[in-house]
Amino acid sequence: YSLLECRAPPDRFGTAPNRINKNQLYMFGIPFKYNLRHLAVRRVGTLMTAFGIALPTSVFCAVLALNNGLQTALKQTGQPDTIVFLRRNSLSETNSAISRADATKIEALSGAARENDRPVASREVIVLLNLPRLGGGGNSNVSIRGTSAAGRALRSNVRIIEGKWPEAGLSQVAVASGIANRFENCQLGSRLPLGKRDWRVVGIFDAGPTAYGSEIWGDAETLA
Repeated sequence: YSLLECRAPPDRFGTAPNRINKNQLYMFGIPFKYNLRHLAVRRVGTLMTAFGIALPTSVFCAVLALNNGLQTALKQTGQPDTIVFLRRNSLSETNSAISRADATKIEALSGAARENDRPVASREVIVLLNLPRLGGGGNSNVSIRGTSAAGRALRSNVRIIEGKWPEAGLSQVAVASGIANRFENCQLGSRLPLGKRDWRVVGIFDAGPTAYGSEIWGDAETLA
């Protein structure tokens, strides 16, 4: 014969005899019971180990969340058909400077869009102002952007929700809703001290999740 096959009789539970019995289950459970008892006996070591794992993990998650938030804000702030010109070697708007003569040359470039024979461009000024937080939470720097009607037209995701936009030539500003809720002298109708004069808050705007939601806007020529 090459082989012999036969059917084994069922056990008392009505299953084949290769079923795992209670003793085998007990043996499999010993390592788990030992580990659980070990954690209970050495509570301090267990808590320190858990804390050591949780701390770097939470810091890593916080850094990833911050990075994701910044990337989302920057992506939604920019426009695919908009170019920002800065001074050579400048890494941000706050440390850049472009002369009026250079601005005129840039606006005359052949690649610049034009409407009614005028360039679709906005000459802007960025300054930082240290403002006190509401409730005595200390001070923080806030960006003040000098822009124009053309600059607002370039940012379709920014809209006025209270009051109006600042008028050209006047000491008026519009404040992002997030700034109005966090800083003093930034509410509608307030007077914001800037330089040697006070600027009247005439509007509150919403910029969604973009970086403009942390700015104050005024007239560029007046700020300059």
